[in-house]
Amino acid sequence: MGINQSNLPTIQRLKFEDYSRAETWQDAFEGLVESLNLFIAPVYDILNGGVDSQNVIAPQIYAKTVTGATVTTFTFINPLRITPRAVLLGNIWTGIPSRHPATAQVFWHISNNAIIVDDVPGLVAGTIYNLVLVIL
Repeated sequence: MGINQSNLPTIQRLKFEDYSRAETWQDAFEGLVESLNLFIAPVYDILNGGVDSQNVIAPQIYAKTVTGATVTTFTFINPLRITPRAVLLGNIWTGIPSRHPATAQVFWHISNNAIIVDDVPGLVAGTIYNLVLVIL
C-alpha cells in the first residue's frame, strides 16, 4: 500500500467546536482521546512497519529515445529527492512497441545529482530505441 493510500482517518485537526456538545469535561476528554486514537493507531502501524526515506519514495519513470552504439551513454537529472538505489530497465522497443532486443540492461552511476547511464549493452548500433527507465 502506498503512503498516500494509507488508512489514516480524515480528521486532520482537533477543534474545540468538535467537543462543544459534551456535557462535562470528562465527556469532552473522552471524545478527544477517541479522536486521537483514530489517528495514533494507523500512524503507529505505518511507522512500526519501518517507514523511512528509502521506502516512502515512489519510483519515478524516465523515458528517452536513443540510438544504439558501441557504447550507449546519456545523462539525466535524478528525479528523486534521495540518491537512487536502482535504475532499472522498465521497457525497451524499436519502432513497433512489440519489438524488443533479446538482451539489454542498464549500467549507471550518479554524480552531482545526475544519473549517468554508462552503457545499455545489447543494443544494435544505428538502431533507434525507446527506453523507459524506472528509478527507485
